[in-house]
Amino acid sequence: MYRFVKEYDKEKITEFVNKSELVNLFQCHPWEEVKNNWKHHFTAVLNEKDEIVASALVLKRDLPLGKCLFYIPRGPILDYSNYELLDFFLDNLKDLAKEEKAIALRFDPNLCCREYKYEDRENQGERKYLDLIEHLEAKKYKHGGFTTGTSDNTQPRFNGGTIVGENYIESLNSKTMRYLRYCELCGIKIKQGSQEIHNLAQSIKYTEQRKGVALRNEEYFQHIYDTYQDNCLCITSYFNPDEQFQEIEKLIKEAETELASDISKKRKRELENSLTRYQKVFKDLEKAKEDYPNQEILTGGALAYFNENIMEIAYMGNNPDFLHTRSSYLLYYTCLKYCQDHNIKRCSFGGIDGHLNDGLTMFKSAWDLIIEEYIGEFNLVLDPLMYFGLSKVHPFLLKLSAKLRKR
Repeated sequence: MYRFVKEYDKEKITEFVNKSELVNLFQCHPWEEVKNNWKHHFTAVLNEKDEIVASALVLKRDLPLGKCLFYIPRGPILDYSNYELLDFFLDNLKDLAKEEKAIALRFDPNLCCREYKYEDRENQGERKYLDLIEHLEAKKYKHGGFTTGTSDNTQPRFNGGTIVGENYIESLNSKTMRYLRYCELCGIKIKQGSQEIHNLAQSIKYTEQRKGVALRNEEYFQHIYDTYQDNCLCITSYFNPDEQFQEIEKLIKEAETELASDISKKRKRELENSLTRYQKVFKDLEKAKEDYPNQEILTGGALAYFNENIMEIAYMGNNPDFLHTRSSYLLYYTCLKYCQDHNIKRCSFGGIDGHLNDGLTMFKSAWDLIIEEYIGEFNLVLDPLMYFGLSKVHPFLLKLSAKLRKR
């Protein structure tokens, strides 16, 4: 009834993924180009009509002693209620993994066991797919558990995102719009294109220094951009304190002049509130002028890639000296406006901490945040001794490497 194919047409597999309810960018063919330090297989299952009914981009990491690790990010893609198809596919993937001396077959399905709006986080409901977890564990695939940390699994088990409708931007909450207006008062501008890769990398370094972590370098960001090309947004945010200082001076004088005239109480309150904001920006710009005379200042950057169905805002960094400008709001706004303008319905904000109380999650909540709690990671261990070394020693080496990179 079914036929397993070790190497299938990657364009056809991407088309199948994009039509699936489980669509995600990590199972489409550009991802294997991004992960060019891994080998790969584009596997598929065909039915009796030679139609694709299941697929998986399998990433293969070479290890010492001729061993490797098989990993399927956010996959496989198939109907998980069809256990016959699922078992057939996994049995063939297991045989392929054994044939190529993999120490384990690892995968984390793109299945949300719970999905809810951020404001409904106190009423998350019951988890789904518990029967699927039981079925897979009976087949010796060990479930990694309902973890909460972003680094507890290969991919974070919690993700933030939103649905972008045709009136999405117009429906943003008042707090978000207020911060966007504040960006405008500060004179924040957006630049876009491959020429901004270097400055994007600099903005990511700010985040590395602030959080004490090692992220990605300029070469990696250039590689992503080269891979996705027209399906990639590289944007950075700037302002020039000297230029904006003059604009704010003008706004203050206009407000003070109007306040001195005969106006209504309502208009007076509006002007007084505006004047308070202008004066705050004035002080910040005055200090920035002193510290960075006649300079254009980089305040942040973001990198996103997308297809016709979904955008992934993968990286963002902010200059810690200018967080008060709220330029990160303008960066996100630019990405989401692009989604709205190009009819991209889903936007992923990336992994978040499962406790939902950290600063990054709070920022993402400003964008009609939907919490996606994935079912989690599964491992079929094929070489227990080597797998123990990978799971225990390898994380230590990664942390050591991160410390060295930070230095």
